[in-house]
Amino acid sequence: MSGEKDRVRWIADHLMSVNRTRSDGELAELGIGYVAGVSELDDCSVVSTREAVDLVFGADYVRGPKFHLYEAGYLTNSDIGRFCVTANASDIAAMGALGVGFFSIVRYPPEFSDRDFCEVMTGMDEACQQYGLRLLGGDTGSAERLILSGFAVGVNRPGKNLLRSRARPGDVVAVTGRVGGAGAAVMASSSELVAQLEARVWEELLTSWTGFNAQMEVGRALAELDIRMSCQDVSDGLRATAAELARSSGVGIVLDLERIPLGVGVAEVANLVGRRPEELAISASTDFCLCFSCPEEAFGSVAKAIEKIGAKCYPVGECVEGEGVRTVNEEGALVQAPGVEWNHQSEDINVVKSMILKGISLSAKPSENE
Repeated sequence: MSGEKDRVRWIADHLMSVNRTRSDGELAELGIGYVAGVSELDDCSVVSTREAVDLVFGADYVRGPKFHLYEAGYLTNSDIGRFCVTANASDIAAMGALGVGFFSIVRYPPEFSDRDFCEVMTGMDEACQQYGLRLLGGDTGSAERLILSGFAVGVNRPGKNLLRSRARPGDVVAVTGRVGGAGAAVMASSSELVAQLEARVWEELLTSWTGFNAQMEVGRALAELDIRMSCQDVSDGLRATAAELARSSGVGIVLDLERIPLGVGVAEVANLVGRRPEELAISASTDFCLCFSCPEEAFGSVAKAIEKIGAKCYPVGECVEGEGVRTVNEEGALVQAPGVEWNHQSEDINVVKSMILKGISLSAKPSENE
């Protein structure tokens, strides 16, 4: 039980009240019935009530000074404030929920000035307004370094929550945005490649971080369709997202690398580090778009619903019998998909970068000799 996913699964299996019932009088008066969808399978918890609404909760955290582009001076206090809210909003967007509110936790070191604090909170407030969330409160106080956290609250109609467990063999897998730009920006900065990029390319790469967009309207549009669908946001990169959808649904996913919609600047960074653009695009990258699966015959209707709100979707693969994430090689054989999955453990971005540069596969870890 050393990885994040194993620990989350242990919590869900041993501590969460998925299969427990309560007859608490106060809860009954409030109309709260039982907890559904609370497991490692989804980024959010769903509390079903006896009213015609589900409450959806998602929580996320920002690493402060260890947030590479912030530490390098490319992101402002306001940027990471917006990022914190966006990371949470993206989770409830992936459930198809309507945003209600956001609770923030801001901890900071003694040298963090009033101006710095106000910039962070202003960024949070701007993002809340963008996503239709109300800043409802939270906590502030001192810490050894800057720590941002929080949780978003949304609502949905019962039965409309988009879960990860509904993919079936034969389904189309698609994404609702271009991928890899955020990861390519971190790769360029941490590898000191920024000076080798055209200024316009670097500016475009940075917009992956400064122009955050949790796709709340897209999630709502998907939830309103009467179509069997699985969904997750792509905040850990497409490779990791596909792996989670596959595991949660008990299917395999075959990605078509030629159809991956590359973010602006991904190809340029990949060329500088000597890797395929598609490999970098699907690796660890904070892409706030959605990845979903749906029956092949329903994909046209889903695409039209997304286009109706001014967004796009791109088919990138299919669900098959089996497990894991694979692709088809030049000989036509199924092989493990390239790329690196962000693991949220002790490794920092430099380890992810090293694995990509060495061409190490998702499931492998660097040895002590590498």
